[in-house]
Amino acid sequence: MKRHVKSMLLQNAVAPVEPLEADADVLMQLMLRSLDCGTWRFDMASYSSHWSPAACRLHGIDPDEDTVSFERSVRLYHPDDAKLVANIIKDAIVGRHGFSYTARVMVPDGTVRLIEAVAAPEMSETGSITALVGTFRDVTKRHKATDAADSRGAMLTTIIEHSPAPMAMLDRNLKYLCVSRTWYTFHGLQPEKSILGKSHYVIFPNTPAQWRTEHQRALLGQIIQRGRRLESRLGWKMRAGSVVLPWRTPSGAIGGIILMRVLAGANEAMAAA
Repeated sequence: MKRHVKSMLLQNAVAPVEPLEADADVLMQLMLRSLDCGTWRFDMASYSSHWSPAACRLHGIDPDEDTVSFERSVRLYHPDDAKLVANIIKDAIVGRHGFSYTARVMVPDGTVRLIEAVAAPEMSETGSITALVGTFRDVTKRHKATDAADSRGAMLTTIIEHSPAPMAMLDRNLKYLCVSRTWYTFHGLQPEKSILGKSHYVIFPNTPAQWRTEHQRALLGQIIQRGRRLESRLGWKMRAGSVVLPWRTPSGAIGGIILMRVLAGANEAMAAA
């Protein structure tokens, strides 16, 4: 059966395909290349590492220098990370186990890279550790993207929390993630009784059907604005309304909605009076 399926796949392929029995080492090299990884092997006998050209390149080392001493490999790291890296490696040797870490590498051109190292022990038949084998991977861009996303999220949260206008940030299930203090005041809620994590419809069970529909529209990517003019008994005129808009995750997916109440013109009217 297996041979029959393989034969059919080969016959129906538009382009030549690699046999299923392809050399495992070749496949591994292709995978490492696609992930921008380098390989290394730390030999217990010589107490030095043999690095692949890709591993050397990630650390700013000449690819011809495929043998790197333990002391030199540690010196490549940021001074604040070097001691920690050395201790991790020594602990792995003593404990005969693998490890993983992410640390800063000082590249000769002055740039700093975040290198992720993963290792596993190579054991002899007698149970002693003969080497550590592993990979290096540059994760600088991934961490920068994460840091940027975290910064944007923190900035949005700060803006909402300190907004003079009543604002609230909800997730896709319309549960509160963040609210301004003015949101509590505007709706007559008690600030000491947090509504974070609670459903908007639990806090406001009488939410009109039209507004609920607008929330769903916002979750589909629409921005909804409502507005009307009000006049107080003293003759103060103001514009009141609300805005419902989606917020997005770093990947671009809609993570929920933001609700904002708008009162404009009241202060000017009061000052004129």
